Amino acid sequence: AFGGARQLSIRRGHWKYLDHPGSGGNNYERNPDLKPFLLPETAPGAPGQLYDLEHDPGETRNLYYEQPGIVQELKVLLEHSKATGRSRPEPPQPRPE
Repeated sequence: AFGGARQLSIRRGHWKYLDHPGSGGNNYERNPDLKPFLLPETAPGAPGQLYDLEHDPGETRNLYYEQPGIVQELKVLLEHSKATGRSRPEPPQPRPE
């Protein structure tokens, strides 16, 4: 979670999906020391963020609109994790004898 606001992210392979726009709580107006680190918005109006960490480890280019299939896949996985409270598959259950 970011900044206590229940903003979550999920990674799968080289993809990282965040279910929110923005920096996760950095306030660049109140803290001028952060301004040099403010990145330009690369997907204006997107309700979330998607990054290809293999090609963009600094998370500078939001691919939300360019990769809708990946966004949907990771969104479903994140929603499932939130609904079940689990981010890993359930371990196999022993079979009753």
